[in-house]
Amino acid sequence: GAGGLAVPGVVFLMDLLGFRTFFVLAGVGILIIGGITSYFLRDRPEQMGLVPDGELPDNLVTTELSMQEKGSLSFRQALNDRVFWLVTYITTASTISVMMTATHVMPYLESVGYGRYIASIVAMMIPVASIAGRLGIGWLSDLMSRRTAFLLSTLGQAAGVAFFVFAGVSPAFIIPFVIFFSIS
Repeated sequence: GAGGLAVPGVVFLMDLLGFRTFFVLAGVGILIIGGITSYFLRDRPEQMGLVPDGELPDNLVTTELSMQEKGSLSFRQALNDRVFWLVTYITTASTISVMMTATHVMPYLESVGYGRYIASIVAMMIPVASIAGRLGIGWLSDLMSRRTAFLLSTLGQAAGVAFFVFAGVSPAFIIPFVIFFSIS
């Protein structure tokens, strides 16, 4: 989410240096930063006092039966479950909506009359405001059923997209778009 703060700077540098030059410099920067940070990665959980995925620490005992008692489904049972497919469809539609909106927010706002700088500020605010949503929806799902939190989040995202569509009519729709879409 904090990466969204870079959007206005990226837009400025692309305008200043040009698309190709900016991406070559960004690629070199990413390789340098990635190379340095990879030095700090650990490839064995034991180096951090942890155990590999799938293995249990010696002091934690659980059984296959205790996991089944919690209501988990086998892969085959999940594929035959109507709720699984409904959640899969909703999540897929939500992901497509987020990607489509994030990809086209600046071109759309520019096409309906907003300046490039204002469009970049709106594009910046989406991931930055999403931090509140990531924390808030998680907190909310602890207070109420996860189904209700999921439903509220999905409806909020749909409301945000509706506000986005009408952003060309009035600038008053941009703020509710950022709030509903980002938090949801």
